[in-house]
Amino acid sequence: MEAAPQPRLGLGITTASVYSTLHRLIPFCWLLLTGAAAAATPITTRPLAEVLILISGANDRLSTGMSLLHSTVYAARRRLVPILITSLTTIAGLFSLAAGLGGGSLVWGPVATAIVWGIAFSTVLTLLLIPLLYRLVMGRSRVLREATAQNA
Repeated sequence: MEAAPQPRLGLGITTASVYSTLHRLIPFCWLLLTGAAAAATPITTRPLAEVLILISGANDRLSTGMSLLHSTVYAARRRLVPILITSLTTIAGLFSLAAGLGGGSLVWGPVATAIVWGIAFSTVLTLLLIPLLYRLVMGRSRVLREATAQNA
């Protein structure tokens, strides 16, 4: 069984690469690409589980009779703390290396920068975009079901 594609993978890596290249004036090098590849692992595995748990929680609440808006908000609020804890601990651990504090490494600085910005961007997408997309898709499917039921 194939895993679902992660749309935020490319966005997180692209954002990290552009930020580190333009803002910090780090040359685009193979170490930056290594950091982007290292950021790809937690960005594709951890968020997939988070998204599945979030959608499962929203579906459970929806099946109990809760409205679409309330079930989406409930599921998003319930997953907020675990998502933030896992992301912020990784970001906090790599921030000093990415920011160049304590000497700054020319070798590992771009790697850490790509990982930090990739995880930060993917966390924002997980917390904001996934609940919005869920609500949009479920709202449209519900409208389509009601329209076909009325026509039949």
